[in-house]
Amino acid sequence: MHLPFDILKKERDGSFRWFEAVNDLGSANTRIREIIALSPGDYIVFDQRTHNTIPPAPSSCRIDFIRE
Repeated sequence: MHLPFDILKKERDGSFRWFEAVNDLGSANTRIREIIALSPGDYIVFDQRTHNTIPPAPSSCRIDFIRE
C-alpha cells in the first residue's frame, strides 16, 4: 500500500530528513504532535501526489524545551 504523505523533519543545515509516511493529513498532524514530544523541531508534510509541501496544523507545529 502506498502512503501518499511523508513527514519530514527540517535539519539544522536546512535539509530535510524523512521520518515516516502516513495516509492522510489528519494522521500526519497527529503523528507530528506525537513526534515533537520526543524530538522537538520543525516538521512539514510532503504530498507525494502533488509534490507540494504542507505545513502542519498550528497545534502541531514546533515545541522547544526551555532549560531553566
